[in-house]
Amino acid sequence: MTKIFVNFRREDVPADARRIRDGLAARFGRSDVVMDIDGAVPEQQLGRDQGITLGGYDAMIAIIGPRWMELLRAHAASGERDYVREQISAALQRGMAVIPVRVGREGSMPPSLRPEDLPEDIRALASRPSRDVAYERFGSDMASLAESISRPRGGAAVALQPGNSTVKLWLWSLAAAASTVLVGNIAVLFSSPAAPPSFAPPASSPRQTAFIPSVSVEGRIRRAMAAATAAGQRADEARRCQAALIAATDAGTIVFNTASAELDFRSHQTLDALAQIVKGCPDFVVEVEGHTDSMGDPNANQRLSERRANSVRSYLVGTGVPATSLAAMGYGETRPIAPNDTPTNMARNRRIEFNVTVK
Repeated sequence: MTKIFVNFRREDVPADARRIRDGLAARFGRSDVVMDIDGAVPEQQLGRDQGITLGGYDAMIAIIGPRWMELLRAHAASGERDYVREQISAALQRGMAVIPVRVGREGSMPPSLRPEDLPEDIRALASRPSRDVAYERFGSDMASLAESISRPRGGAAVALQPGNSTVKLWLWSLAAAASTVLVGNIAVLFSSPAAPPSFAPPASSPRQTAFIPSVSVEGRIRRAMAAATAAGQRADEARRCQAALIAATDAGTIVFNTASAELDFRSHQTLDALAQIVKGCPDFVVEVEGHTDSMGDPNANQRLSERRANSVRSYLVGTGVPATSLAAMGYGETRPIAPNDTPTNMARNRRIEFNVTVK
């Protein structure tokens, strides 16, 4: 079992870190993917006490956002303790698999890490193979990241030994034959129709005359096949929900008063239509995303985007959508879809988006 620690800067891309955590949790299990924000990590493992251990973790995902290098330098210049740097340093010293993951919009990713830009204790981070997770291809990038973590080192197969109850089987239906369906911002892993593995007996020994596949192994394969089928059906349903939300948003309008989170009455018809769509997708959580242009103070824009996302969520809940089916996130000016160089483009960046996520 692979246990993963997600390292990120709260002042950089906390929402992206959470989304990556959720994507990895869908593959490896919620209890085996941990980040600081969960509040489930002992203080000494987080660098908030002396003696960082990170014991029990197999891999670290170091999230690199647009402000990561700026914040690293700011901590170094001020002498303020940098917990993120200390966590990375401890992981490198332990010989953990540390994967730098750049997040951002395709074509405008944060710069690649260079050894000469990093302090000596984390300089090795720049030489580690990195991954990109772009907003536009979140599903496929997450599938690639998860596969790079789960792949056995050297690509060697895992041998089944009779009588060994602790064998870790790389199930052909979920690992070797894994493929990805991209649904908005969801990566759903499911099995492709590949042939099941053959259970060839290992070399005989004086105490062993035959090898009989254990029922538990065969049962795990059957369960994996059933899960793969269900995942494919779930992906189809998620794709339907996402497409309907996009169509309704594009056909309607969601308008706020200037520099305010108060919804204009012209938004009600569109929001009522969106509410009916969300009600028809009870197996998923719809994340309401608020975005702004770059005019004004970035911190003020961040707060405004959060208030606007929550305003839309509150309206939808008021129409009867279960509160558990909705989440609200603000991204401020960090995710533009156009350059903020003309009034028209700035208007495009001031928007509300909806993304279907797994419940």
